[in-house]
Order: sequence, then C-alpha cells, then structure tokens
Amino acid sequence: MSGGSGLPSPSGARLSGDDYQHLLTWFHALQLLRKESGVTRVEFEVGYAGNVDDLVVHRRDKPTLYHQIKYVVAQAQPLTHEWFTTPSRTGGPSPLKRFHGSYQALATESGPPEMVLITNRLVTHADPILRHLGGRDAKLVPRLALEASGSASGEIRKDWADHLGISEQELLGMLEHFAIKPGGASLEELRDMCRERMSAVGLRGLPDDVIVAVGMVRELISTGCRCLDPDTLREATRSFARTEREATLLIQAIDHSDSAESATEALDWVELFVGDSPALRRRLHDPRGWSDRLKPELDTAAGALRAAGYESVRLEGAFRLSVGFAAGDALPRTTAVRLSYRDYDSHLTPGACPVEVASTELGLGDDIVIGISVSTDLTADATEYLQNAGIPAARFVNITPAVGPGQTSIPDAAAGLGFVYAAFEEIRRQVNGLDGTAHLFMACPNGIAVMLGHLWNRVPDTQLHDDANDPGKGYFPSFHLMRR
Repeated sequence: MSGGSGLPSPSGARLSGDDYQHLLTWFHALQLLRKESGVTRVEFEVGYAGNVDDLVVHRRDKPTLYHQIKYVVAQAQPLTHEWFTTPSRTGGPSPLKRFHGSYQALATESGPPEMVLITNRLVTHADPILRHLGGRDAKLVPRLALEASGSASGEIRKDWADHLGISEQELLGMLEHFAIKPGGASLEELRDMCRERMSAVGLRGLPDDVIVAVGMVRELISTGCRCLDPDTLREATRSFARTEREATLLIQAIDHSDSAESATEALDWVELFVGDSPALRRRLHDPRGWSDRLKPELDTAAGALRAAGYESVRLEGAFRLSVGFAAGDALPRTTAVRLSYRDYDSHLTPGACPVEVASTELGLGDDIVIGISVSTDLTADATEYLQNAGIPAARFVNITPAVGPGQTSIPDAAAGLGFVYAAFEEIRRQVNGLDGTAHLFMACPNGIAVMLGHLWNRVPDTQLHDDANDPGKGYFPSFHLMRR
C-alpha cells in the first residue's frame, strides 16, 4: 500500500464538509425530542431561503433561525471582515451581499429573519469588525454601532454599508438579526456533542449510533426529504432508544455550551467567575457564592431529577475539579442513582488500581488534610499553602496511584474508578473519629473528582480547595460540604 500525504483530496474535503453540515443538522434536529426546547420543525437544504438554507430551525415561541454552514479542512484562511465582501471565485455576489439578499427576501409582516453563520474558521486576532462579536449572542451590535466614524471599525462599517448600497443605519439593522459563530467545533468535537445530546434526549449515543444517524440524514437528503418533525424523528430513532430513563445535568461553570436547550437541568454560572476565558475562570467574584449559590442550585437541580424519577444522570459541561466533586456529592450513590461523566460511569466494573499513602505531620491543629495526587504530586504546594493560610491541620495525607502520579498513571476509566474506591477506603480510615474538618485537595482527571464526590458519605464536614494557578497563592477555598 502506497503512503499518502495525509491531506484530504478535493472530494475528501467535500465529504468532510457534508459530514460537518449533517452533524450540525442532526445536533439541532435532536431538540425535536424535547418539548421544552420549543423546536417544532427542522428543515435542511431548502430552496426558499437564499444562502441561509443549509439548516432552518422553527421554534414555537421564538423567531425561526436560518443557518449557513461553512466548513474548512485547514485554517489557512481565517475569517476576516474582508471575507464578507469578497466575491465568489466565479464572480458571484460576496457573502455579505448574499446575507443581505436573504435578509430582504425572508422578511415578513412579523419582522425580519434571524440568520446565523456557523463556521469552523478561526477569527483573525483583533479584526476591527469581528472583535465586536458578543460573547453570548454572537452578534456585532450594539458594540459595532458604538464605534466612532473615524475609527478603524467605523471606517470598515461604512465600507460594508457602501458595499451593499445602503446606509450604515440600515446595515446595523440587519446585523441586529445576524449571528456570526466562528471557531466552531472540529468534526470530532461535533461528533462528541451529538453523542452528548443523544444521551440528553434519551437515546443511546454510542459512537456507532452517531455514524448511523449522520448516514440517516444523508439518506433523507438524497431521497428528497427536507423536513423533520417530532413524530418523524421519534420513529426514525427507535433503534437508538434507551431502556432506562436518563437525564442530563449540564453545568456551565467556566464556559457556555450549545447543549443547554436539550439538557434536563442546566446551570449557568459563567458570569459568576472572574476572567474572560475558560482558562482564566477559577475564582468567583463573590467567594461566598460557593456555598450560598452554587451548592444550593446544585442540590435543587439534583433534587428535581430525583423527584422526576430519573434512574440515571449524565453530567456534562465545562467545570473544574471542585464543581465536579460537588456535583457528584449532590447525586450520591446512597440515592441509587447511576451517575456518568464522559467515560466514567458509577456502574462500571472498577479495575485494579492500588494506592500509596504518605502522611506528613504538620502539628497546626486538629483538622485532617487529604491530597489526591493523580496527575501530579501536590504535596509541596498544598503544605506550603496550609501553613501560609493558617489552616489548623494535624497532618497532610497524600494518596497516589501505586505506580506514582503522572499524566498516564490512570490508563482508563475502569482503573480510575478502581482508584476512587481504593482512595475512599483510605480516606474513611484516616478521618474516622475526626471532630474537626477534612480538607480536600485534588490533582486528577475530572471524572475521578466526580466519582469521589458520588461516594462521599459518612465523612466529617469537608472543605474543598481549588488550584489558583497563580504563583505565590497556591490554592483557595471553594465548597464547604456539611456532614449528613
């Protein structure tokens, strides 16, 4: 067999683009299976919507969304303001003119259309127009409207209006109804998103199921079908149906998710965190929020799932270790709920993963400090923080995999669950009879934190501490869990 370049051929690139569009179609069509989403009908590759005909999402109480989907195999040509005003290779209208044409053609007595551009192209850094995109609604207004006429953004705003032959005010009117979503998920990430949403709406959601689903979308298009409604989709997905009732709890702590509308319960805490990107979001603006807001909202969401009779809960979202632990604690094993997060599943058979325990006497008080050192050994950083913070700790107990901490010390989820069980037995032994507080520090995969919280029972009051990722500050306290 001869070796290839590793780069897709033109036909391969087209197939990847088709897969990207079909995955997005499937992702949005799955909302039909939840009445709460408000989605009533999904159309694809329709002939009446101009250049926003790739995906049309009809909603019960909100305007219809018209999508154009653009996929690139490589990021050689990022998304810029020039892209919008560049004619097609065959000399056809620019993307901006095509969007404006659709905006005019789809307007009705009830108002203008809501248009969306979805692309995996990345935005050029500090583009004078696209830098005004809103973080929540992905629209250029009102930020672009506030730019002075003589600024770089103001000049290009005028160029866009002149390009369309309309006034700047008319341009801004269109942009109020035009969302631009660049830097979209890769094909693999989109497949994972489809798996998560399938699980969220009660379908099986295995990798092979996503492949079958995309093939089904492709077949529908090839046979002339252009629309899906709830009844049609339920019939088409019967082979994917689960035998147990599974709910999805979505926690948006450090980043938002496109799965919010399909989650059974969704929590949104992004604005509560300091920082303007997921990498920076660690501390809360108000440190009291860990116990005063986040923990009560977690408990309320978990209680609602139990009251609704769900036997299984899949945890999704973007969050750090203490939030994952607190979520597991809110859905404890003692309630007989099956909890899963990514590859971790509380019903998974644990693999063998013996642990090593090292105890360091501190003599600062009566509390016990537990360190979970899986990814790295946190002993030095944690003990320095304990002394500087004045925490009354009698000793620091560090628990690691027997092979030692490291990025590959836990080979898979089964071994991870085995580590959780072994570590928890040791924690129970260490805190037995403790009248003070157990302090917990973690350096581990999030699935281990979730499952450890799921087991957390018959232990003293527990104070969680998070990594500050800030030289000289080490850690900071987050959730305080009271004993049951």
